[in-house]
Amino acid sequence: YQFMGFVGSIIILLAGIRKLSSTKKNFWDFVSLLIYMAGMFYLVLMPRHFFNHSHQEMLQLTQFSTFDFSTNVIGFMPLGYLLMSLITESSGKFRPTITFFGILLFGVLLSFLIEICQYFIPGRSSSLFDVAANGSGNLFGILLFLLDKTFIEKNI
Repeated sequence: YQFMGFVGSIIILLAGIRKLSSTKKNFWDFVSLLIYMAGMFYLVLMPRHFFNHSHQEMLQLTQFSTFDFSTNVIGFMPLGYLLMSLITESSGKFRPTITFFGILLFGVLLSFLIEICQYFIPGRSSSLFDVAANGSGNLFGILLFLLDKTFIEKNI
């Protein structure tokens, strides 16, 4: 959790620099996305030797935890936000519907891949609830970006 807080703090710091800097916004979005992805892969693919790892079925539907679900939602929100920001700032032709569904699909597929990998990592378990939570977080990140973009455009 300390590492997740550190990565979150770095992303917030870079978001502030992005708004104040004369450097292109997509450069800071790219740097933030790289830091986020490195931190996320470290957190989700790191073995947990202090937990028992029994070979349960892959992508199970048991063991729902509200805390775990909400952590996964919050953990994937930056992915949707940063990808939307990066794509909309770097492409001249912005197609909201295609971008929206493309990023949503990417987030769900990435989450699915992570859950399959976690099945083979000691101390980790694989759950469809996590795929749903990560997909929801990705969706909320996309919506947050669109809300932020709409609010900024109305107030400028």
